[in-house]
Amino acid sequence: MTKKEILFPFLFVILSITFVLVCVMHYFSHGKSKKWVARKMRIGGLLLSLTTAGAALGQNQHPTCYDMAVVESNIITIEPENNNFTYQKEIKGNIQYRQGSKFSYCIMDPQSKMVYQANLDAVDGQFDTNNENFVIKLPEKLAPGIYDLIFYNDNKENQKPEFEKNRFKIQL
Repeated sequence: MTKKEILFPFLFVILSITFVLVCVMHYFSHGKSKKWVARKMRIGGLLLSLTTAGAALGQNQHPTCYDMAVVESNIITIEPENNNFTYQKEIKGNIQYRQGSKFSYCIMDPQSKMVYQANLDAVDGQFDTNNENFVIKLPEKLAPGIYDLIFYNDNKENQKPEFEKNRFKIQL
């Protein structure tokens, strides 16, 4: 342990006790003493400063007021993003922040019966960039209706509920 790691907690405890004593003295003066209010403000400010400085102890980064958001990977979108569109022969989409090279999808009817499944292929033939476009050619045997389009983070042979990434309602 360094001197700072030992000194900061000790100093913080001493200042906290002093702050409590000043608060008690301010209370006994019935809040009329400007001297105790000023001391209370100074010690409170010093405690806040030590708290922020102590938060960075043992870290190689500056203290911040927020946690960094984790960027989600493999964000799948289809065009258009609303449900007011009837798909005819194909569905166009995009994978953003892509991680991995194997993706698949399945189409399920309203009774949750799998009607069709296939591996997802990039438009350029290979998933090799951060953002990839894809096109799903819809099978002609599908009857008009509302289906679930489910994307997976693995190939079609390994489609399991835990690999499910996105689910869309589509109308054919």
